[in-house]
Amino acid sequence: MEQQIPDFMREDKVDLSSMASDDKLRRASEMAQQYVAILEQITQPETVTLPALKKQRDELARRQIPDFFDGISTDKVGVPDAGVDVVVQPFVHANIKSDWPEEQRQEAFRYLEQLGLGDIIAIQLVVKFSRGEIEKAREMEAVIRQSRHGNTNPPHVEESTPWNTLTASIKAELEKGTSLDLEKLGATVGRTAAIKKRKK
Repeated sequence: MEQQIPDFMREDKVDLSSMASDDKLRRASEMAQQYVAILEQITQPETVTLPALKKQRDELARRQIPDFFDGISTDKVGVPDAGVDVVVQPFVHANIKSDWPEEQRQEAFRYLEQLGLGDIIAIQLVVKFSRGEIEKAREMEAVIRQSRHGNTNPPHVEESTPWNTLTASIKAELEKGTSLDLEKLGATVGRTAAIKKRKK
């Protein structure tokens, strides 16, 4: 599923000129305050319900607030008591998960290479030995240090990409207008609410 850079990420597509009713502005303010309160609870170390709060946060930040703010033609609502503004902004997150089937992971890594992003793939070479083969393992270690050749124990090459490096790379490609198969890369593109501290 090929996707282009979404319209909302293009600065020339934003129009915040229309005004909303008092009821809608009050509702937007309530949502923004709820979002700020949830973020404050998440930072408390004693919080037992952290997964539930994070789920609430994501629902507010990535769906409810952006959708509601669209409905009232704004991208920012102030929360004066907290000294912050809740702002809707572009959101990109990508992660080639370790629990994906190996075939799906390999397809994602080959796709990164096709995109010219192979240099963000971390590679780990693992060689397994049976119990009691410590001498063989030490010998192999010496061979690896001295040569590029393997041994009779077939190595396993493990690839990974840190989610934050992958996310930054995907975001940069989208900003360049590159057409990407986001699903293959475990990428999500949308908008999210964010907290912006007010300048004093």
